[in-house]
Amino acid sequence: MKDERNGSARSTRRDFLKLVVGGAVGLPAVAWAVLPGAAGANERLTISGLKSTPQPRKTPTPKVIKPTPTPKPSKSKATPTPTPTPTQPPAPEAAPPPAAAPSGPVANVRDYGAKGNGKTDDFRAIQRAIDAVAGNPEAVVSIPAGTYFISQGLSITRPVRIVGESMDGAVLLARSEIRMVGIEGTEGVEIAGLTLQGMGTHGTYGPAIELVNAGGVTVRECRLRDIPETAISLWHVHDVTITDCQFSGVRYSGVRIQHPGAGNVNRNVTVRNCTFQDVNTAMQSGNAPIQAHGGDPDARHEYITVEGNVITTSGVGIGLDAVDYGVVLNNRITGSGLGYEGIAFCGSNNTISGNQVNNYGAAGILLWGVAYRPIANNIIRGNTCWDNSQGIAIVCGEDRTVIDGLQVVENRCFASSPASRQQYGVQSYIDGTTNFTWRNVVIANNDLRGNTRGAISLVPPAQATIYGNLG
Repeated sequence: MKDERNGSARSTRRDFLKLVVGGAVGLPAVAWAVLPGAAGANERLTISGLKSTPQPRKTPTPKVIKPTPTPKPSKSKATPTPTPTPTQPPAPEAAPPPAAAPSGPVANVRDYGAKGNGKTDDFRAIQRAIDAVAGNPEAVVSIPAGTYFISQGLSITRPVRIVGESMDGAVLLARSEIRMVGIEGTEGVEIAGLTLQGMGTHGTYGPAIELVNAGGVTVRECRLRDIPETAISLWHVHDVTITDCQFSGVRYSGVRIQHPGAGNVNRNVTVRNCTFQDVNTAMQSGNAPIQAHGGDPDARHEYITVEGNVITTSGVGIGLDAVDYGVVLNNRITGSGLGYEGIAFCGSNNTISGNQVNNYGAAGILLWGVAYRPIANNIIRGNTCWDNSQGIAIVCGEDRTVIDGLQVVENRCFASSPASRQQYGVQSYIDGTTNFTWRNVVIANNDLRGNTRGAISLVPPAQATIYGNLG
């Protein structure tokens, strides 16, 4: 399924922001040590009700599933590691245990003929292991240490757990532009303890993991690197958790929540405690390390949580278009001095809190208002933004835009030196129209000292309650 990377609304916003920040010269990223005066910047906030990733439960020794012999080869020998064909030698030693103790039957891919030498095509062997136990949500496909070349994408259409020895030990390698793992039309899938490695960032299509009409999926403790397109692509999903993963060398998005289609919604997606480095190397505005794709009234995403991630050297940090009830909490985001925003969002009932954002070519945090979607009851609280073009920006992007119920409170926005690009702590723009409405907007108790032009700039003047700010 091909991505839709850029909506018309996004293009308008990006073109405008380029005009606003045009001529800005990128500065080197500021080390975290520039924050000695950022009171409370390193304090982590919590939100009650967020569920933590459950720990693996202790279970009895699992039953190992052996492959059934095919009609053509002779009967397999009774050896510790039987093979599906007489030409395949057994593994020289027993495979190490999987990363998590399984609670059901286990299918070791080596028993199905996988070599793990990085040269032999292991696609069919791994697919046979998946098919042998899929349908049992407690079953495990075990992948011992090794490099497993796959020429085709693995298909998962029934519940199963795929557990590698570790992200440093078990590698799935693709040398062509393929969808490495496809999960479609099913519930209850886990992928853990693997590296998924592509052919580099020069390709055009081939996500490492793609979910389509799926739910109840967990991706944990995985490394995704050298991906020619998007690393993890989500289409019409619910209850998806991506945690403790590493993303590097990705051409477009790290995690991209795709447009679900008219009448559909993506719901309950969590990206937590992951690292993103050199993601969106193509520097496209519609892509980001973490991106929810919008751009039109039909796009809908609900209950998206982005928490505790570290993002470095990206054009856009976190882009949440068409998101309601989102939470962006305690992330550290450092740009390359170019590109767009550290955090950009559009929708209602979102909370942006406790994040540290620096060195972006536009705003550290941007709220984008449009006429075709309610922009109401958003909170920007307790964030630290420095050395961007603006600290926090509010933009009315279309005629008849209404921004209702916005709180910008207890943030710190500053320029670390007189040479910094950051002009204002809080700034508003109107993109080509004066026909807009602000209601119940509060800008209060922010520390906005040290910006190169001033603390607050609202152009044209907008109705807001402003008090208790420093600067």
